[in-house]
Amino acid sequence: LARALVVDPDILLFDEPFSALDPLIRREMQDELLNLQKQVKKTIVFITHDIIEAVKLGDRIAIMKDGEFIQVGTPSAVIMNPSDSYVRDFVEDVPRSKVLKASSITTPIDTLKLDQIDEFSTSKDFREDQSLICLVDTDDTLVGVTSRDKIAITSQQIKNDSPSQLILNPDSFCHIDDSLETVLQRLGRNNDQIIVVDNERRVIGKITTRDAVASIVPNASS
Repeated sequence: LARALVVDPDILLFDEPFSALDPLIRREMQDELLNLQKQVKKTIVFITHDIIEAVKLGDRIAIMKDGEFIQVGTPSAVIMNPSDSYVRDFVEDVPRSKVLKASSITTPIDTLKLDQIDEFSTSKDFREDQSLICLVDTDDTLVGVTSRDKIAITSQQIKNDSPSQLILNPDSFCHIDDSLETVLQRLGRNNDQIIVVDNERRVIGKITTRDAVASIVPNASS
């Protein structure tokens, strides 16, 4: 690998490089390769018979049968939407909680800018129920969460400069690239759902406990 990197190739080809290693060293080498890739930023074609290894290392994976590509896509896409029974059987034992990311099971959630609360509460689109609304600032950055039936109280808190009920603890939201395992841990410390945000903490959507559990059960309907 060192000799290959010296000539600065555009593509690196790995043909089952870790297949003869014991599980501990193999895991360490996989982590080292991921760290190396972040530094050298090379295209790597990695051949393996281990689907767990493939989904850990690959941005995109290709499953072959009889010399032909059966399905190509991101690990989450292949696992969540296998193209046929062969692929479905191939990925059946993959631990979904470690492979899937928050972005793959995120559903929409309403957002509302802080300075539009009063206008919203008197608009024809307003309905009073317990569904959640994410409150954002002028840059669409997540500030907090409230429910529709508490809009009036929330508005008054903001006017009094005491929006204590809006403050989110770290377990109330997650990043779009967080693993499903992380999502489940945070759901276990919260109520029924958490908010999903991007790098700028802009709201992407929400994940409910039901969605998270359904996503780790093969062939379960959402």
